[in-house]
Amino acid sequence: DTGTGYVYVYSYNVNDTEYQLKTYNRIPHTNEIGDVGTIRYNPAKPKEAQAFPASQKLLKIILITGIVMLLLGIILPFVGIALSIM
Repeated sequence: DTGTGYVYVYSYNVNDTEYQLKTYNRIPHTNEIGDVGTIRYNPAKPKEAQAFPASQKLLKIILITGIVMLLLGIILPFVGIALSIM
């Protein structure tokens, strides 16, 4: 039993020839149809390729979470000091 999996199909063009790359993953991507990612291919054999899906949504969530945590780490100690003085 291989469990649930996801097949992703990527289309890319090299010298006016369209290629498709199919990948399998057990973890769903947050990408949607039409999203842009990076395909790296062998220039001598363009069918030999690897996909690097770049989910901008996930990156934004991680960035915002990091900023919030950083700000909390900076602000909360000052709030604690101010409350202890009162």
